[in-house]
Amino acid sequence: MTRTFEKKVREPLTLSPDQIILYAKPKMGKTDLVSRLEDCLIVDMEEGSKYIKGYIEPVNSLQELDELLTWLETENSYKFVAFDTMTRLEEWCEIEATQNYMRSSMGKNFNRVSAADIKADKAPKDKLNMPYPVGHEMYQSVLGLANGAGYKWLRESFEKWFKRMKRLKCRKIFICHIKDKFINSKAGEELSGRELNLTGKIKFITTSYADTIGYLNRGEDGNTYLSFISGEGVAEGSRSKHLTGRNILVGEWDKDAHDYKSTHWDKIYID
Repeated sequence: MTRTFEKKVREPLTLSPDQIILYAKPKMGKTDLVSRLEDCLIVDMEEGSKYIKGYIEPVNSLQELDELLTWLETENSYKFVAFDTMTRLEEWCEIEATQNYMRSSMGKNFNRVSAADIKADKAPKDKLNMPYPVGHEMYQSVLGLANGAGYKWLRESFEKWFKRMKRLKCRKIFICHIKDKFINSKAGEELSGRELNLTGKIKFITTSYADTIGYLNRGEDGNTYLSFISGEGVAEGSRSKHLTGRNILVGEWDKDAHDYKSTHWDKIYID
């Protein structure tokens, strides 16, 4: 059947963000705050949720992540899924990238026990041509290849997993660590900025594929805010008009109870 077209104005399909990159300084309570979001699964890749109440699925490897994603792709009943953190995902992807390179024709001898290694007593004779395991003193990452050639393999691995996460039929939150950055102002002064603790183009892939980037910060009143005001290191902002350029109160802190007395995710997700 031939599709027909007509000239008409379409209303927005959604007002709230489909995916948010949420990043903050350490110990800001990123995971705790996200756990207060109704019907949100936290995919804990860093063992950072031991003291958190909520829907938690610990994941300790790419194999376990694959199993969980397969389930979520077919059986997912959550409104939100938060991946904690993308920094850990990159670490796992570096290992996968190294293994992928070793399986290629170019890398068939990479990171393997050589005759020279055996002669230098770096490995026993029966290990000739065997791969060095991760953590071994002779283990080499693909990122050690000359002229940065290994980063291509890392990007391919990371992008594969990130795109798979993004395709889940729910709203996604990608939690990242912050990395301090020093930048030069127009006056020539060195200023402190901030950026995601991800490598090179991995950071670009992550930010360019998300529709919203928020910086979690604590105000002078002790409460927690999510900023969508453009910063010096990461382009905080959102395609959702109600978030753009705002620093929104998301968590009111009770100093005596050392806990949130209320959270306001409804200011972020308005539909």
